[in-house]
Order: sequence, then structure tokens, then C-alpha cells
Amino acid sequence: MTDKQSMEVNPNIRVAAASELATPPLAKAAAPAQADQTAFAGSNSLNQALQQLPDARPEKVDQATDAANSPEYPPEATIDAIARLLGAEISKGQE
Repeated sequence: MTDKQSMEVNPNIRVAAASELATPPLAKAAAPAQADQTAFAGSNSLNQALQQLPDARPEKVDQATDAANSPEYPPEATIDAIARLLGAEISKGQE
């Protein structure tokens, strides 16, 4: 005869609801309106600088195009590594 240990689960334990948990008081906005305007002016200059940037970097587009057209891209080592990772994930799913 073997001794069995059992665990008793009591589903009736009361757990505090989220609304009952202590929450820190909200910080009050003490910043004057002028500070808001200054921050807004700073974001305007940032937006203007971003608008002056090109939509794409031609040298990176050319580099990616060359790589995509190359028969050596991606390298065999990269393809082998991806294949191993995919095989490992497929094996995990079948266990």
C-alpha cells in the first residue's frame, strides 16, 4: 500500500477586488500654461526637422536592392540557422 499526498484547493478564499487595492493619489498638474506652450514650441521645431528628412535613404535602398538581387544572399549559414530554429519549433509542437 502506498501513501498518497493530496492537496486541498479551497475556491472560496476571498481575494481583494482590484477596486479595493490601495492606489496612489493622482498628481495634480502644477505646471503653468506657459510651460505647456514652450513644450509645444519645442515639438513644432522637432516636427519641422523631421519633415526636412528624406523619406528614404538612397544608399540603404541601393544596398538592400543589391542584396536582394544577389544569389549569395542570404548566406547559407543564415538559412541553415533559420532551418534549425524552425525544426526545433516544429519538434516542440509535436511533443
